[in-house]
Amino acid sequence: MNLLLTMPTFRKWGGAQEVVVMLADHFRALGDRVIIASEDTPETLRQRFAPEDVHYALPLKQRTPWAMAQNLIGMVRIVRRERIDLISSHEKKTSILCMPVGRLLGVPVVHTGHTQTTNWRARWFGFFGQHVTAVCNSTKEYLVRRFGIPPERITVIHATSRLVPPPQLADIESVRGQFGLHPRQPVIVCVARLSPEKGHAVLLRAMLTVRREFPDARLLLVGKGHIQQQLEELTASLGLSDCVTFAGYRKQPGAIVAAASVAVLPSLHSEGFPLINIECLRLGIPVVSSNTDGVPELIRDGETGLLVPPGNAAALADAICRLLRDPAFATRLAQTGRAVALARFDPTLMCQQYEAYFASVLGQPPRPEVAARLEQLTANSA
Repeated sequence: MNLLLTMPTFRKWGGAQEVVVMLADHFRALGDRVIIASEDTPETLRQRFAPEDVHYALPLKQRTPWAMAQNLIGMVRIVRRERIDLISSHEKKTSILCMPVGRLLGVPVVHTGHTQTTNWRARWFGFFGQHVTAVCNSTKEYLVRRFGIPPERITVIHATSRLVPPPQLADIESVRGQFGLHPRQPVIVCVARLSPEKGHAVLLRAMLTVRREFPDARLLLVGKGHIQQQLEELTASLGLSDCVTFAGYRKQPGAIVAAASVAVLPSLHSEGFPLINIECLRLGIPVVSSNTDGVPELIRDGETGLLVPPGNAAALADAICRLLRDPAFATRLAQTGRAVALARFDPTLMCQQYEAYFASVLGQPPRPEVAARLEQLTANSA
């Protein structure tokens, strides 16, 4: 199969980009040809994909009439030149481009919905979107409710992240030394892009309450973004500069997460299905997360983690303090959450689900071992 994967850019890294790279690795290992269309330079793509993958650069994020025409012509040329069998699109603006190209050239297009959007262009999904997957049930329900896509045209394939080896004890101790953490100190970590929708301001206000009960508690904010200066100013104005550390972007944040007592994701909205919760649970760290979008499909309140209303600093502080106050309860949540994350959110399973779905779109049977595993999965969830 000649598979075209489309994503506007891989410079901004998130769950959607992670899924695309894992799909490229999976189908390449099966002997398929992988072609990527993005606006990135070869240097950016070299860090993410194998040398044998083919890359075409298109100005996919630009919205000028000239860029739109250039993208349309360029996509037609790619599909014809590479004899594409299937297009897998992972961004809504890109799907709006790919869907008419697919119709014109008779090539199936699979759109994967990663997040919820109010973008008016998404209304075209109801017309063009013959094959749609969603990374969680919440995203599927949103596409049905807002854009009128028939539910039978949407298949849910839960997103996940690749498995990475757990950090070594030496790496965790190095993190503790780097940030001056003593072994029994309460440490809260938040791994998220520094942007308003991630809710860092709510977390900082929650820390005022946490500090009253746990005076030596520390908060590590892992990530970068355009509101860092605003958050630093808010930290200073709240008198939290001595307990909040902006740790910057980490390509592999596992050692920092493993050094923490609690992981927090305080997002305000539109998280889709945040993969960082899966990664924290795999490391055996209890999670407090906002109850948004697809989060409850992983975090079951009081069983695999704690859920709080988005934007509620008091509830967030109460949940953090509950876990710090009761280590036995925190450990039970972490152990159950880790078991669920490892069993239900296996990256190989996710890729095999896409493989079977693509095969069905092309009118082909799945590989026997894939069919057997998916049948077993269906039987277990019945």
